[in-house]
Amino acid sequence: MINRIFILVLLIIPFPLMSQDIHNETSVFITKGVTIITPGNITSLGFIQNNGNIHLSGNWLNTNIYQGTGSISLEGVNQTFSNNNQSLSYLIAEGGGVKTIKGNLLITQQVDFNNGLLLVRGNDALTMENNCEINNASLLSYVDGPLISKGTGYKFYPVGKNGAFHPVELTEVKGIDPVVQVEVIEDLPAVQTSAAANLYKKFYWTRNTNAGSFESSPITLALEVSNFVDPLRLVIAESNSINETFNLIDNVTYRPSATLDIIGSRKAVTGNVFVLGEIPVDPPRQQYLSTTLSPNAENSVNRVIKIFGDNPNPSIFSFQVFNRWGSLIFESTSYSMMSTDGWDGRQQGTLLQSGVYPYNLKMVDMHGNTISRTGFVTVIN
Repeated sequence: MINRIFILVLLIIPFPLMSQDIHNETSVFITKGVTIITPGNITSLGFIQNNGNIHLSGNWLNTNIYQGTGSISLEGVNQTFSNNNQSLSYLIAEGGGVKTIKGNLLITQQVDFNNGLLLVRGNDALTMENNCEINNASLLSYVDGPLISKGTGYKFYPVGKNGAFHPVELTEVKGIDPVVQVEVIEDLPAVQTSAAANLYKKFYWTRNTNAGSFESSPITLALEVSNFVDPLRLVIAESNSINETFNLIDNVTYRPSATLDIIGSRKAVTGNVFVLGEIPVDPPRQQYLSTTLSPNAENSVNRVIKIFGDNPNPSIFSFQVFNRWGSLIFESTSYSMMSTDGWDGRQQGTLLQSGVYPYNLKMVDMHGNTISRTGFVTVIN
């Protein structure tokens, strides 16, 4: 027999209320400081004002009105949460297992992923209000299914799929009142890429604009990368749809960790589908400057100061050399000249005396990264 408790009065109990099932057909007021704990189900056909704490191991079914600033802690290993398409201030996932979200649930203030999966499927939806705080997401506690977030600025999506946690960050969402959904999908189908790349096909991510307008945002994707992969080979492949060509975003950021590696785009992206991969060729060499020249060197490369590296295509370039009193004695704004001919240590055709000379180097590469260096070049006659 199911035990039912009808709560008809204002609760002012300063200690946990223990019961099995709770069935409400009238009005329940849970004041701040009051905790209700039930190993059974809670069904409400009436009104609930929750400013306290509810710990629930069974199912939650609300068919009428729920409101308040209190918390609901889902502690069952297999439970269903249906809140009549209404908002909830504070949700806690703990106790392990799966907590299935039914209907359209909006979290306004805070979600704690202590231990347990929030499962979202089909036409159901879980949405985070703008500035909703998300805590403690991990390999054991995340959203399995689509997750929606409102607003601009930084957005964290603790999403995964079937036991695999692969969160996403949109680090600077721009747009007008955007409502953006992110989901992890398994098994990337055969796709076209703009250049040769080995895509990691086990997981990919989708991004959808459910309302408002999404302009762009830099993105980070989390996936464990082989220890044998050169991080400089990593790329993010981006497309507007799974059936369109994927463009490769290189020059990504890379943050390894004990569990997942975080790969991010330095610039904003606009696409709807993302997958990680690697380019199958040697990565570009980093830009560097030779700092010693001798006109009598046996190797011709050592007779000049040159820029080395692969295809920076700088939009800004400046190389300056000064004497000991700070007067400019050589300047070039041509990357092409400095990477081919170089500087031969002469000032207006006259070879400088042996010595050490300060230099400034500034350039902006094809990815928009600024390289700025100061140091000394040495001339040896």
